[in-house]
Amino acid sequence: MNNHPILFDTEMVGAVLDGRKTQMRRVIKPQPILLPDGWKWKNTIFHTHGLSEILNASCKEGNTRWAQEPWRVCGWWPGEPLLIEYKDGVIRECASAMPCEETRYAEWEELMWIQSTDDCKKAGMVAVEDEAFYWSDGVERDIPTRWRASIYMPRWVSRLALNVVAVRAERLQAISETDAQQSGIDKMLNSNYWKHCCYAGAYCYGTSSAKSSFSKLWDSINARRGFSWHSNPWVWVIEFKVL
Repeated sequence: MNNHPILFDTEMVGAVLDGRKTQMRRVIKPQPILLPDGWKWKNTIFHTHGLSEILNASCKEGNTRWAQEPWRVCGWWPGEPLLIEYKDGVIRECASAMPCEETRYAEWEELMWIQSTDDCKKAGMVAVEDEAFYWSDGVERDIPTRWRASIYMPRWVSRLALNVVAVRAERLQAISETDAQQSGIDKMLNSNYWKHCCYAGAYCYGTSSAKSSFSKLWDSINARRGFSWHSNPWVWVIEFKVL
């Protein structure tokens, strides 16, 4: 079974877990080129019929994708699984590795112990036999272990696995109002308006259209990469369910 990671931010992971996000869009690379007699993708000319089959998505129905998001180690103790914290404050035990990953897992776990211990020492915490740490002044503070980027999350740290149920290709602006809502767009608190993203990571005002809100969210992530809403790129529409 095809099993690969996919990058999510913490907010989108929350939307999936809440059931508000059941599909995602990813830019098709390379982009099809418009010709007088149709579209060209690599060495294939097409119109629209059977487009998804012609473009041959690398992500297919039945595949599994596991989400990568920001994370850190927040607890470690001999003989116990590492504790993992996510940006939304959720803490869970690190999952076990599959048999084929046991060597990598053991090496990774040792590295996490070393780095997390060093983080605590550098922050001025006092160690008891390099296992338990406390603040010497007795004031409780947040644990000073480093936050790690999504891309460095191994599979056993992920809290979210997705099963792909459908894949199709379409132009970005073809998204419907219903699909925009199923892409994780949320309503403002105590309002019928949809959150409107003004710039990356910040919602500033409401809109009556989830599609309009989605377009701003899309641009906050993809415009600087050359795939703005206005450019209307071809995208994979990937529908999924949580495993």
